[in-house]
Amino acid sequence: MSGRPQLNVADVQRGLKAAGFVAQSKPATSHVKWVRQTNNNRYSVTVDANNEPFSHEMIGYMAAQAGMSVNQLYELCSKDGSKKAKRGALAWLNKMFN
Repeated sequence: MSGRPQLNVADVQRGLKAAGFVAQSKPATSHVKWVRQTNNNRYSVTVDANNEPFSHEMIGYMAAQAGMSVNQLYELCSKDGSKKAKRGALAWLNKMFN
């Protein structure tokens, strides 16, 4: 078991939004699809609010859908990481999406 905390919906939404993902919700479901289009790829992350806090396995699935590592997703979803992403201060994120 890793020493990382479980993430909740607010953490993941904050991180995805900071990375430029846009929410595309559907009525009558707890699933929200977050989408980011780049020149070469389309990333789509499904976030299910009913499964929070998210298990480490679920965080791994969301990271893969976003095209990043688990460590990168944790960094992005932290308060400090999302602030850095908004300022363009996460080099790996800038490289990934540019």
